Order: sequence, then structure tokens, then C-alpha cells
Amino acid sequence: MRMEIRRIILRRVFLSLSGLSVLALAAAVGIQPPNVPNNLKLPEGQMVLLKAVGQGVQIYACSAKAGDPTQFEWVLKAPEADLMDTRGRGSANITAGQPEKLTTAARWWVRCSNAPKLPVQWPNTKASNISFQVFSKSTGRTVFGPAEISSIFSGVPGACGSGPDYTDPVALYDKAAGRWLVTILASSDGFKTGFECFAVSITSDATGSYNRYAFSFSPNLNDDPKFGVWPDAYYGSYNMFSASAFLGAKVCAYSRGAMLAGKTALSICFQRPTSDFTLLPSDLDGHTAPPAGEPNFLLELATSTTLNLFKFHVDFTTPANSTFTGPTMLTVPSFTEACAATGTCIPQPGTTQRLDSLGDRMMFRLVYRKFASHEALVATHSEKTSAAASGVRWYEIRNPNTSPTVFQRGTVTAGSTSLWMGSIGMDKVGDIALGFSESSSSLHPAVAYIGRVPTDPPGTMESIDVTFKGNGSQTSSLSRWGDYSSVSIDPSDDCTFWYANEYIPSNGIFNWHTRLNSFKFTSCK
Repeated sequence: MRMEIRRIILRRVFLSLSGLSVLALAAAVGIQPPNVPNNLKLPEGQMVLLKAVGQGVQIYACSAKAGDPTQFEWVLKAPEADLMDTRGRGSANITAGQPEKLTTAARWWVRCSNAPKLPVQWPNTKASNISFQVFSKSTGRTVFGPAEISSIFSGVPGACGSGPDYTDPVALYDKAAGRWLVTILASSDGFKTGFECFAVSITSDATGSYNRYAFSFSPNLNDDPKFGVWPDAYYGSYNMFSASAFLGAKVCAYSRGAMLAGKTALSICFQRPTSDFTLLPSDLDGHTAPPAGEPNFLLELATSTTLNLFKFHVDFTTPANSTFTGPTMLTVPSFTEACAATGTCIPQPGTTQRLDSLGDRMMFRLVYRKFASHEALVATHSEKTSAAASGVRWYEIRNPNTSPTVFQRGTVTAGSTSLWMGSIGMDKVGDIALGFSESSSSLHPAVAYIGRVPTDPPGTMESIDVTFKGNGSQTSSLSRWGDYSSVSIDPSDDCTFWYANEYIPSNGIFNWHTRLNSFKFTSCK
């Protein structure tokens, strides 16, 4: 019998990296297997009786070569995989066996060396629903992957470990702890119900091992998860659905200290009414923590002239002391939701297909930063303009815990070109960067950003920089676009912004690519 392994998913790899890396959730790309070694090819005179697809893991160790401890090589420790026939029926499995040396054909995964492990700084990105990839910041080369995010949870009981359905991953770098937080929504019943799966890296090495957790939301579905890192917890929010109705937003705090230590973790949640939708938790940037005991902040769109600001204080020792308070209503200039009538109105060239604006919600992330004189939140969402289907509205909110005020706000427009899918960030000196997609009837969806420095007039941005122009439009009744476009700040200097968003290289569906961009303001040193 000859076995054809068509896809290999790595579960864990123990390795040393010679360079800082970035982690990206990448577009759906199948992992190509190496060529079949000669010793596995079908002998002459024999025939194939069964073709099997293998899905599982291969575990490798980076080890010193025998007889030469100064040289390192990858060694296959054990395979673990389930085999299915071409109709998807289980046929056999592979389990751990005797270690054998990794073949040269498979060395494409990642270089093995005796270099020391270095901190991994990751600009938070999300580009698709199933895959992730690790890149070198210095060279742009792939360090690991692409691989399915679900592979991180291999072996976890229930839907997190076995799916079969996964969606809406988020990855954040916990800057204070130097760890990665990777989450994904999993379902075993076609998204009638859901689990939220958490993986917290044991070190700053994005390719290393993770502490893994699963939280059930059955009998309901925890849709559109958003997360923020805070000193006392990882905070999350969801839009909850039963089998037949929207139930309102739900907010949860997860015990960060326990998850960092690999111990049993608790979650404390508050279910909100149906009037609350897409509450965005604050995510800490910078090296200065908020005042001790300060609650996490959550923001949502309320009316055409107001934002709702909430406070979530969690107490894992005495859960009954946990509180969710608000809203404090923040008055803003009137706006009209982009694509309010249908949700889908962003034009593209060469097709009648329109794209979703997601203009009904705040966009990932809600960035928090502590300065010597004040605290700041920056946020963004889409709004209709007089000349285009959408522009990008942004806000800076000062002192959210004591006397929250909208310190400044503005709307970025580009004539008849629609701007949407915004994401915002702020560096250590108060410079603000805002990334977004742009498209029109004559411009394929492109990746762009804009920025301002503190000396610019309040509420203004400088000029738009288009970093990458796509060469295609999304067609065939597919309207969703780049839900988690994301601006992040590099903690190594607290000045460099990283922006991730999607584009399409040619007309089609499910052929999007991910673009990573980095930039900084000259005023930030």
C-alpha cells in the first residue's frame, strides 16, 4: 500500500531563531508537502490500492549533530496523524514511532541553528479565517508556516481540538509579559454553537509551545470576537446569537495570570441587552501601565451623535465583586452609517458586486495609552460622506476613567473614492496612524494609511499614502472584506507602526492576499 500525505500541519516545533520575527494571520494557503523521497516511491511492479489524506502533526526537535555538537539539525521525533480516504472517511492513523532523521526534502520548514532565542515582537494582524504565518522583521522572509491556526489546538478536547469549523481568529502580543495571545472561534455543529479557543505562548517565541484553553458558549454562538490585553485580564466581547435571534453583546474577562502560568483559568462574563452590539475592549499599548486597579474600557456606536463608553472591573478572587458599569454617553458630531440601508455598498471596477462597510460597528482595535499628563483612547469607524459611500471617522478620547471627553475627532475622505475598514494606533509621543482600504468604480481595492503628529491642527490628518494597489475586484456575490484590518505598534521601539490588510491580485473570490506594511514618524525617536 502506498500512502500519499497531501498536507502536513505542524503542532509544535522547538527551535532557535536567529532574528526578530513577526507573526501574521495569513490568507488561506495550503501547505505544500515536500517531494516524495525515493525510498517512499512505489516499487516497480506494484500498484496503488488506497490513496489517503493525512491531517495531523509531525513533531521535530532541533538537536546537535552526532559527533559535532557545534552543528544543529532537525530530527523527526514522531508523527501523529489521522488518515482519510478520498471521500473523507477515516481509514487509519499514524501514531508515535521510533525517531528518525528528518529528510532533506522536508528541510524547507525553518532553519535550525544553535542561536539563542530572541524576543519575538509581533504587529497584530488578522487577514483570514484559518491560517497564520511567522515572518522575519529584518528580512521579510517566512520563518514558519503558513499553517492552520487550528493546528495550535491539536489534542485539545472538544471543538477547539477537532472543529471541524473555525473562524474569526485574533492574535495579540502581550507586551508587558512578552507573550502571544492567539484565539479562534470553533464549532462542532456548523456554527449553531461556539467555543472560544485561547493559546498563550509559554515564551516570546511565536513558534514555540502554548498554554491552551477552551471556553464554551453553548447553546449559543459567540460571533465576531474582539479582544484586548489589560494588566488584570484578557478582555473579550462577542455578539451572541441563539438558533433564531440576536441576543445582544456579551463581555468576558479571562484570568491572564493563570493563562500565562499554564494554570486553570476562569472567565467572568456579563450578558448585555440587544441594544448593545460589538463592544470593543481597550488594548494596552506602550510601556506604561494604567493606574493600578483601573478597569478595562469598552466602546460602541450608540446613535448618530453618541458613543457609549463602559467600564469592566473584574475580581477573580471574589467574582461577585466584578462590575460592568455604564454607559457614559460621549457626544460627537452627527454621522451617517456607511451602507446603512444594506450594509453592502462599496463600489469596485469591472463588477456590480459591492463590498461590506461594517459601518455599524467600531473597528479593531480600541487602543489605550498612558502618558505623563493624561490617558488616551483612539478609535475609528466608517461613515457615509457627501461624495463617497464611505469615509473613515476617528476619535481621540482623553481621561476615560475620570472625566472622559472627545479631545479631537475627524473624518478622512478622498473625493468619490470610498475609504473603509479602518484601524488606528498611537505611538509613544502621540503620533496617530490610521490604516484603511480604499476602492471606487475605477480603483481596485487598495491598502492605504494616513497620519498626524501632535502639532497638526486638532482633528486633521496629513496626506494619504497608498502602500499597495490591488489588481482585482471581488466578484460572484462575495461581499465581506478585511474584517480585521489592523494597525499595531512595535514594542521594540514603541514608534514603528505595522499595518496589515488584504488585497486581491486579480478578479475572483477567495483569492485575497495579505499585505504587511511598516512605517514611523520622524518625530518619534
